[in-house]
Amino acid sequence: WHNWIFEVYGQAKFDKEASRKKFEYKIGLESDHVTDKWRIRGDFQLSQLNSEFIRNNETFSSERKRYWGAASIVRSISDHWSTGIFTNFRYDTFTNIDFGTGFSPAVEYNIFPYNEVLKREITFAYKIGFFYNDYIETTIFNENSELIFNHSVEVNVRYRQPWGNFSARLRASSFFKDFEKNRIQLNNSLSVRIFKGFSVRFSGNLQFISDQINLPAGDASLEDVLLQQKQIATDFD
Repeated sequence: WHNWIFEVYGQAKFDKEASRKKFEYKIGLESDHVTDKWRIRGDFQLSQLNSEFIRNNETFSSERKRYWGAASIVRSISDHWSTGIFTNFRYDTFTNIDFGTGFSPAVEYNIFPYNEVLKREITFAYKIGFFYNDYIETTIFNENSELIFNHSVEVNVRYRQPWGNFSARLRASSFFKDFEKNRIQLNNSLSVRIFKGFSVRFSGNLQFISDQINLPAGDASLEDVLLQQKQIATDFD
């Protein structure tokens, strides 16, 4: 619609065993406005996970909430080069984020001419900027809030075809003040159109993690571990 593409999605999952039950839902909105000169993108997602575990006649319950949004404005300066601004926000009880936001200017190179971006793109981008976290609980580094400067390199692949859509993103990032705090992320999504207006999506995500500055101080409780209520130190996901 006038160079805009909109997608609304949702999913729900319910699991139940004798001593455990879990209900999770996720809804989201994706929007893209693409022309030869401009690309404006916006994403928003809301998810919640309610869990309950029974042990020795004692019931443990938890509620995880996550609100996340991102937006970007990119301006083509030639057939293959562009520059833009990226921003995001989030609230995530699992990762101890009461409010988080980030801002990153970027430069990007597209293998294909930008006039083909509605159908296909393979881009390489370098971003430099900052993010701010306000934490729910004091972190292992004794921080209640902090501003971190970081940078990243990203490779994005996206195809929009009559049969469906494919997208993949590889991102490597690190902090400026400590390059050992870094992360590598790979996200993939394949949407196959069954008939007009109806499609099936497959997706997968992989992360190698060395930058968990957000972990709350203190030992995780039995309830936290059983119900995965809080994020625990890990080097992959």
